[in-house]
Amino acid sequence: YNTIDKVFHPSTFHTQAELEQEKEATYLEKLKAIYPFVMGTFLFNALWVISFTSHQIGLSTLLISLYTVFLLIILIFLKQLENIISLLSISFGIHFGWLLIATLVNWTIFFQKINLEQPVISTILLAIILVLLSIFVIWLANKITNPFVLPPLSWAFYFIFTENQLGP
Repeated sequence: YNTIDKVFHPSTFHTQAELEQEKEATYLEKLKAIYPFVMGTFLFNALWVISFTSHQIGLSTLLISLYTVFLLIILIFLKQLENIISLLSISFGIHFGWLLIATLVNWTIFFQKINLEQPVISTILLAIILVLLSIFVIWLANKITNPFVLPPLSWAFYFIFTENQLGP
């Protein structure tokens, strides 16, 4: 064979269906890379629920933080894998937005539970830490560029704000 025969050989041409099938197989192979992280989210979710309902606040805060990190890894991987909005990116985006707020709430409860010696200093310190965590959460949600992370964040921040305005 010469070069022209190799270029125009029938085996080098693929139908659209063959190209789509090959693309889908490659996509599924790449998707398998996040399997350990998906299993990790299942594990951390179950352990977090058990520890939170058992009032083990320190442990539950650690577990929900790990759960959030694993979900973040999945979102970053999906962003690199897909150029379009898919059902996976929608569902993981909404879940991550909710989880960011739940993590913030867990950290708030944890800081309240450790009950620092000086009440005024602890209140100021807690407020500073929570403001910094909130800024980080908003920055992170923006950095991910998944539009479905922001609605649960907005919803939660709105209701936290209105609850604080109304009082106990």
